[in-house]
Amino acid sequence: MEAAQVRPNYHQSISMQWLLCIQSLIFVGLILLFYDKNFNSSYWTTLLPRTPTELVWFNIIFFLPHVFFSHLIVCFDTGYFSAFKKTYLKCLALSAGLVLVLSPLIGERLFLWFFLAVTHDHLVQQQIGISKVGLKRPGKTFLVFRWVNTLAVYLGTWIYFFDLNLSNFFLGSFGGYTLGLGFLILLFVLTFKISFRAKNKITFVYNWAYLFMPISLVIFGYYEWTAVWVFLSRVIHDMTAWCIYIVHQRNRTKDGLGIPLLKKVSQGPFLSWIFLPAIGILVALPFSLYQRENVFKIIVPIVLLLHYFTEHWLWKKTQPTRKYVSFKF
Repeated sequence: MEAAQVRPNYHQSISMQWLLCIQSLIFVGLILLFYDKNFNSSYWTTLLPRTPTELVWFNIIFFLPHVFFSHLIVCFDTGYFSAFKKTYLKCLALSAGLVLVLSPLIGERLFLWFFLAVTHDHLVQQQIGISKVGLKRPGKTFLVFRWVNTLAVYLGTWIYFFDLNLSNFFLGSFGGYTLGLGFLILLFVLTFKISFRAKNKITFVYNWAYLFMPISLVIFGYYEWTAVWVFLSRVIHDMTAWCIYIVHQRNRTKDGLGIPLLKKVSQGPFLSWIFLPAIGILVALPFSLYQRENVFKIIVPIVLLLHYFTEHWLWKKTQPTRKYVSFKF
């Protein structure tokens, strides 16, 4: 396997500096929040939707396009489907089973919470996985860090989705605040330990920048800007995913592989960054526009869950995809 991971000289890498710039979008949101509350009489706050998915243009540009493109990589990239077929079909069966069997059993509302939690955990695990690349020895501390994040996501999603008041469950308001503060302190301690295992300064900064995501959620939520946080976290996730997909497709194309129909638009940075996302948008367009109607209500959750489960293993070091994806520090 090690021999298969040898990369040619023309190999394009993903810049960690660029990924850090993408992650810094959350700070832009905080600046806008500060301006709105102090100099704009909270006017923008009154215009915000409960969730950005209420906006048609958001559904067209974000969320589904990169998901469908990831499936194109698995199903149509030269030689991949034969290598991934068994695992991919198992993930498909699991996804379909959850939507078609589990959903009717536990009820639509509870299933929506589960789906929302899995979605947010997927966003979190992407950033954690990238930070792991720049660590010398992740060890057990990193495993604990990953699971604490997952637990925080599922609990936080439960509280948000069911609009629960923590003070009713945890010794009054003091207990509710203590629970949230306890998670943040635990994440801070774990980040502190992990960051000193970073191979370089950029990874060190990236780990601390990630920690600011849950902290910023508390700030945005307190000032009724949760929709902005959801929007920014989605933009950060999707742009990061496109960095990986585009670099992968360009490197595969230079090896004479990749998705055959996309080879001509994958050769230069300008063309690839324009046309590959555009293709993802076009493929996903009917699903983006009608995801809450008729058969799309069944297909879209299956496609999304399949994406989440597939991404869990698709970019691991042991997979052939990683020959074409590396990070530049």
